[in-house]
Formats: sequence, C-alpha cells, structure tokens
Amino acid sequence: MVEPSRASSLVTPPTVVAAVEALSEHPTELVVYDRRGRKATARAYPEVARRARAFGAWFEARGVRPGEVVFLCLPTGYDLVEAFLGAALVRALPCVLALPRAIGGLEVFRNRLGLLAEAFPGGHLLTTDSVGAEAGRAFWTPPTELDTGRLAPLDPIDPEELAYVQLTSGSTTEPKAVAISHANVAANTRGIVLAGEGLGEAEDYVSWLPLYHDMGLVGMCLTALFHGSGLVLLSPEAFVGTPHRWLEAIAARAGRSVVTTAPNFGYQWCVDRIKPEKLVGLDLSPLRYACCGAEMVRPETLAAFRERFRPYGLREDVFAPCYGMAETTLAVTMTRPGPYRVHRGRVSCGVPIEGTRVRIVDPNTGSPL
Repeated sequence: MVEPSRASSLVTPPTVVAAVEALSEHPTELVVYDRRGRKATARAYPEVARRARAFGAWFEARGVRPGEVVFLCLPTGYDLVEAFLGAALVRALPCVLALPRAIGGLEVFRNRLGLLAEAFPGGHLLTTDSVGAEAGRAFWTPPTELDTGRLAPLDPIDPEELAYVQLTSGSTTEPKAVAISHANVAANTRGIVLAGEGLGEAEDYVSWLPLYHDMGLVGMCLTALFHGSGLVLLSPEAFVGTPHRWLEAIAARAGRSVVTTAPNFGYQWCVDRIKPEKLVGLDLSPLRYACCGAEMVRPETLAAFRERFRPYGLREDVFAPCYGMAETTLAVTMTRPGPYRVHRGRVSCGVPIEGTRVRIVDPNTGSPL
C-alpha cells in the first residue's frame, strides 16, 4: 500500500519531453563505463538534455517524421540514451534493438530486422558502421560531432501519444512489438519509485542490463531519468565477463544510496564466478535496494548472494523480488526491501504497483478464476 503523503509529494514528468526539460536543470549525472567496465566517464544531466535535443534536430534534418520508428542498435552508452530521448522529443518512436552478438549472430539479426521493416515501413536505423555494413539496408551512424547549437524545441506532447516501441523478450514466443505511450512510461516509473520505499532523488541507479530489454530501459534508465536520480551504466558484456565490475560500480557510489536490479541469473553469476581476490576492499554498504525479476526468483540464489557478500557490507534487507513484462511497460508487482515471503520454494513478488490491477482469468474465456 502506497502511503498517501509519499504519492502526493512525488513529482513525475508526464512525458519524455517534460522529463528532458527537468533534466536541463538537474545537478546529477549519467555515468558510463567502458566495455570492459574499468573506466568511467560522467556527463551532467543538463548536457545530456542538450545533446538529446541536438539528436532530435539531427533526426529531423534527416527527414524523420512524427510516428516513424527509429531503430537504435548501439552499444550501451551516451549515444544510445541521448538518441532515444531525442527521437521521442520529435515525436518519432525509438525502438532499441539488441546487437547481433546478443541474439545469435548476423543472420538472426537480419531476419528480425526484416520482420520489423515489414511491420514498420519507413523506419530508420541508427547503428554502428560494422553492424550497418551487414544489415542489408540503409542506415545512419551517430555523428562524430553532434551540433549542440541546433536543438529540437521542447514542445508539449499529449501524454497519450506514443513515446517508443518496446520489443518483448521472446521468452515464450517470438518477440513482439509493444507500443508504449508517454503516460504509460510516466505511470510505470512512478509506480516503481513509490513501490520501493526509499527510492528518491538522492539515489543512484546502477545497471548492467541491456537497454533493449524493458527491465534495463524502464526499470533502471527511464525511472532514473524521469525522477532525477543518478544513472550509472555498464555494458552487459562487462558484467558477463567480469561480474565483479558491477559490484565495484555500486561500491564506487560511496555516500549515496544505490538501487540496482538483475534477473536471478545475475546474482547467481556473482556467487559462482567472482573470485575472493576480486573482493578485497569492496564495500557494498551503499546498496539499499536490489530488485530481482525477469525470470523465476530462486530463494536459494538470494540466500547464497547474501551469505557470500555479507562480509563486504551487504545489508540483510536489500532484496526486493518483483514481476513485470513489456506489455505493461514493465513493472506489475513489487516488494519493498526487507523480508520477503517464500511458500513451497516460491518467492512472492509482492503486490501491484500504483495504478495497476491484477486479475487471474481463464485464458480461453477471460472469466476471473
């Protein structure tokens, strides 16, 4: 149950445009680690907002019109975040795509791109030179020198207009395209913040999740940007190859409270793969809230992670199991940090977030069960 005082005091921009406008005056920053997760650079939010507007003008100069889809197939980084925001500012529909190596190679990527081109004729592709050369269609690459003297205006947008297109994860069927409105993303990010007691402006969101996945895009990136929290991004490759880099990025936010999230796999990967010598000097006390979702949450994994990293300052009450799906923007149910229910080996993923109702129905008739 959301406390009325918290709900009334939380300010959530109603659109991506309003969120970018708010970032223009916000003192926090976007931090991006290199592909190996070793070196980090920071960019203040006012500069991120300015570059997002410059990307919007850049898209318009290339003929992108409202309602057209802009496929973004880029590594985790500034260009991806700013191009996403910029496309939404000019009422195009950004759609983040996985790089070929993340979905089985070039053939799978070409097939998926072909299906998307049929579904969204007139779409545009922004990607790297190497991917574009193999894509089999026209593409753009991000400008080497973005003209920040030419900015898209921050014209108000109806919150019910579409903001972006999200591909489902394809865990049970082939990926589907879900159209998300500005109102959808504003409501979902607000619900996430309200459901997680203590999520607020003073926090940093630290994530290695890919931005083509709704958990990374909405749960981490857009929730942080819509509410002015700091955002720290590592690449999925950095995490998989060197999982201790994720924990180091959390520890590096000393003096601030940190939010992170991962599927069950991510926590188990840390337990299994991080060698003791990589943990020397690590302090995980900044971590206040660790969501776990996107796949079955296993109580033995959470217990093993807690036991393994307790000596390094991990709090007992950080875990918050959750459930969501792209068709609902992201979050459906969440728990607050602290003790969570386990029944017959199953972890409870909490209660519906603000503005969300859950019904269990017969799949054939739609009748409530």
